Amino acid sequence: MRLDKTEGHVIIEGRAYPAREIVEALAQSGYTEIRSMGDSIMLGTRRITPIFKSRQDRAMAALCHSSLSYCCPLSKRCAERDRALEIMGLTPDEYENLKKDAHLK
Repeated sequence: MRLDKTEGHVIIEGRAYPAREIVEALAQSGYTEIRSMGDSIMLGTRRITPIFKSRQDRAMAALCHSSLSYCCPLSKRCAERDRALEIMGLTPDEYENLKKDAHLK
C-alpha cells in the first residue's frame, strides 16, 4: 500500500479525520481498538485529532453534548466547558448572557 498517495478523510463518530494519518496508524499497529480521547481518537499508541473547519467546531467538539446550550452553569466546575469558552474567547459574563438568551428563545 502506498501511504504517500493516501488522500481525503475518514468519518468516525461524526468527526472527520485525515485519512493518511488513520491509514498510517493502522499500518503501524495492525489490528487495534479505536478509543475516544476527548476530541481526538487513539489508534494503538497514536493520537489523531479531527479536522476542524473553524474555532467554533473545535470548541464544540470538546464539549460533552457538542453544544454550549447543554453545558453546566458556571457554579459547577467543568474543564471541557472552560476550554471551549477559552477557544471561543468568551468571558464568563458573555457565557451567562448566551445561556439566558438561549433559554428565553
